[in-house]
Amino acid sequence: MSTPAFFLPPGLSTSHVHETVEWMNQVWGPGLEQMSEPGDLAASVDGTRLAFTALVRPGLNGPTRERIGVLDRHERRVDVLGETPGNERFARWSPDGRLAFLSDPDLSGRFRLCVCRGPGSEQWFGPDVPGTIERIRWDTTGGRIAAVSAPLSADRSGVRGSGRLSSCIGDEPSWVPTVTTEDDPSMVRRLFVIDLLAGRAEVVSGPVNVWEAEWLDEDRIAVVASDRPGESAWYGADVRIVEIGRGTVRPLYRPSRQVQLAPSPPGGRVVALLEALASDRELVAGSLVLVDAASGKPRTVDTKAIDVTSAMWRPDGSAVLAGHRHLETVVADMSPAGVVSEVWATEGTLGHPYPAALPLPDGTVAAVHESWEQTPEIVAVGPGGLEVVASFGTQGTDFLAHVGGHPHPVSWESVDGLRIEGWLITDHEACQPAPLLLEVHGGPVWLARNRWSARNIVLPLLVSRGFSILQPNFRGSVGRGAEFMEAILGDMGGLDIDDCLAGVDASVAANRADPSRLGILGGSYGGFLTSLIVTRDHRFGAAVALSPVTDWWSQHGTSNIGEFDRRFLDSDPASIGGRYVDRSPARYAEQVETPLLIVAGATDRCTPIGQAQQMHSALVEAGRVGTELVIYPEEGHGVREYPAVIDYCARVVAWFERYLGVR
Repeated sequence: MSTPAFFLPPGLSTSHVHETVEWMNQVWGPGLEQMSEPGDLAASVDGTRLAFTALVRPGLNGPTRERIGVLDRHERRVDVLGETPGNERFARWSPDGRLAFLSDPDLSGRFRLCVCRGPGSEQWFGPDVPGTIERIRWDTTGGRIAAVSAPLSADRSGVRGSGRLSSCIGDEPSWVPTVTTEDDPSMVRRLFVIDLLAGRAEVVSGPVNVWEAEWLDEDRIAVVASDRPGESAWYGADVRIVEIGRGTVRPLYRPSRQVQLAPSPPGGRVVALLEALASDRELVAGSLVLVDAASGKPRTVDTKAIDVTSAMWRPDGSAVLAGHRHLETVVADMSPAGVVSEVWATEGTLGHPYPAALPLPDGTVAAVHESWEQTPEIVAVGPGGLEVVASFGTQGTDFLAHVGGHPHPVSWESVDGLRIEGWLITDHEACQPAPLLLEVHGGPVWLARNRWSARNIVLPLLVSRGFSILQPNFRGSVGRGAEFMEAILGDMGGLDIDDCLAGVDASVAANRADPSRLGILGGSYGGFLTSLIVTRDHRFGAAVALSPVTDWWSQHGTSNIGEFDRRFLDSDPASIGGRYVDRSPARYAEQVETPLLIVAGATDRCTPIGQAQQMHSALVEAGRVGTELVIYPEEGHGVREYPAVIDYCARVVAWFERYLGVR
């Protein structure tokens, strides 16, 4: 196995790098070149075959690849779809058994439509569509495909790492400037209808920017759309109907919060969608709303306290729902009349980034199951419980489960008496106080849950070196309903901080944490809270902020999601003072006594690197010791690709061990 070569600047010891590389080799080495981490399941009409997108790691010196796998449920056999150069993703079955998927064989990030009959069969590309195709949907006849296509220079969502969709835009000289204009029409995401028999693709959305699309019937497509392009416009997107025959796009439903389409129920009379407060495009968890496709009248389904993340329909009009309820992932049935009943619940989770469950003709439900100690596996859920259909574990994932600690559900009271829930990841006995790291999740509308530890690989690495991890689901998190989520509006960096610190207090009081060895870390919104907490509370001996916001006013003007802070701060960036000032960590740098490691990606458009630079400069000017700024030139929102991940993990471990004295 190839080992990454590292340049070792001051502050990163050779021993920490070598030990981290050795640990990563033990985790990933046995599974290199194999399919792992399946997701995005799609079932053939008869339910006998499941297509999925998996990751393949060729080594730890470069990026992973996405590949399509096909699972034969009867033979319990998994086949790789093909050997198309580049990446493959988003496979969908037609009514007659063909498989459409997206592939970027010629230019990294430029995905084209590809169609085949399955593994080993001939593959052919559909008609060319400008830009890169992001999602596809077959019509009910199997003759046409609705495809949402984005310009190569359009933004990737924050949850997918931010930055451009493709880093290979053209071959212009290096001196050519980047030009940005208001509502640039070249940045619009467009809806195409691809006629496979005729071999042509036609734009049907006009000048409207389309984020998602679902067929209602052969003449109508429901879309989530905005009048303007750009990530910021998504926060105000609404639901419209594209009438193909008439060549029109008509408004249908204007939500009060953010929306995401679910597949439409049979019959074409209703548009199904998820509606809730959401921090990130592609991550909506909340109410299931059924909108009359003619009148636009909405009906909210009583989902029995489940924040729904997926709704999939059966031919008889019933549906399978998946979502979060407190610390559980729940699967439920919904009758054609809209009555919801729980089928199965687990403290693990089904699917990434949010739960999804796929109904099959035999009455079972297919899903990807995972937990902190369980690598993702394809399962069938039925009356007898959970049955593993395809496992992707290796000796490396077994090693990770052995050394990465164990999750324990915990809860405590916040300062106002509100019960807060979370997870304590530890490899220590319950009676033994351990060095504790408070890990603050992003979002803020997101949640800590019992998911596979390698989703954030630095955490099990830290646990393996003696730390415990406390993950609070502070107010604003998913799983407790709309009121709990919306408590964050106008109060980012307020009571959510109290929720987190009360968890540390409770851990110390329960003899689970050593009060003399406390640390804190977080990414994105968690990076913001980490940066702000250390200006107010001095109990932490070390802190790490990844992709943080540190000054909301400059964030508003430089980020591609300025609408997010306007809505969530519930304030005006043009006002003098207010939350844009008093909730900005960089304004209070002189109050910081905690050594702070600040990490950012140079291509991040969501929380641009100026945010990390601003906090670091403020700390230096204030004379604060123990601050370090790390910028990864090829990373975006977070650190996601190897070998940068190894470098990041080694730095985080070294930082905490340096200041907390733990090894």
